[in-house]
This record gives sequence, structure tokens and C-alpha cells, in this order.
Amino acid sequence: MEKILKKVLMLLAILCMTSQLYGQWVSGIATSDPMTGEKVAYASSPWVRPNVEIPYGDIQAALVIYRKDEREWVSIVFSEDMDIENNFTYTWNIRTKWDDEITTTLARIKHYTTAAINMVGPDVISRIRRHDSIMVELEFIGLGVRYFVFPLEGSSNAIEEMRTKLE
Repeated sequence: MEKILKKVLMLLAILCMTSQLYGQWVSGIATSDPMTGEKVAYASSPWVRPNVEIPYGDIQAALVIYRKDEREWVSIVFSEDMDIENNFTYTWNIRTKWDDEITTTLARIKHYTTAAINMVGPDVISRIRRHDSIMVELEFIGLGVRYFVFPLEGSSNAIEEMRTKLE
């Protein structure tokens, strides 16, 4: 499973570069298991940079919605592994700003990767669909707080396209 996730993240990083070129949300098939034929579809924002440069790399992030069977989840995918301050837990709250509304959103990180953070909650996808932007506050070890602003315009169409790709 770990190998498949790493392959999905790598392929997604390459595929999402397309969205950066056009500055819009895109959708597609991220992976297909050759043994089972199982597919994972995605809808992705353009890549964005943090508000302040991170000194040791050209870090970018994309907001990605995945769909496998009937299950959907949201991740912030980074262009490379990041040292995120999460008090050594796998679940914590991050501050988010949906347009002008400041909230906290539950975040979860897998123990074997720091290249993606899952945003957890029943309303995350519906919020993405009805807002124009989301600002996410993340604290990086040794670097402090950085803010990523993801545009959400066009996300509803990309999400609908993603959902139809698995039909």
C-alpha cells in the first residue's frame, strides 16, 4: 500500500503540473492497479507557493480531491517531503480561511510520508465547491508559519468531472 501511495503522489505531482500551466483546476485518473483494475480519480487545484519562500527548496502545494469507489478525501500535496510541525501526532487542527471565514480543520498525516496532509471532515469538499479560495496555515519545523492560498474557482466542475471518470 505504501508503494502504491508513493507512486500515486509522484504521478499526481507530474499530472498536476499541467494545472499550473493553465492556472485552473484539472481532473483525471491518478492511478490504476494493474492487478485489480481499480482506479483512483482526482481533481486538483493549480500548484501554489507559500506566502514566504522556504529557504531549502522551491516548495509548492496543490489541493487535491481523490475518489476511489464511492469514497472521497482531500489532501494538500507538496512538491517534496516537508517537516511539518504537528507535535508528533498524526492528527491535529490547522487554521483555515474560507474566503473571509476563519475556522479550524482537522488534518491527518500518514506515518510514512510528509508529502501530503489529509484534510478531514464531512464538509471539506462542500466548502471547496462553494467558496472562492482557501488559505491554509501550516507551521514548518525550523521555518515557522507559512500560508498557502488555493484558488477554488472551477473546483465544482473538476469535482464533477472526477466523479464521472470512475463510472
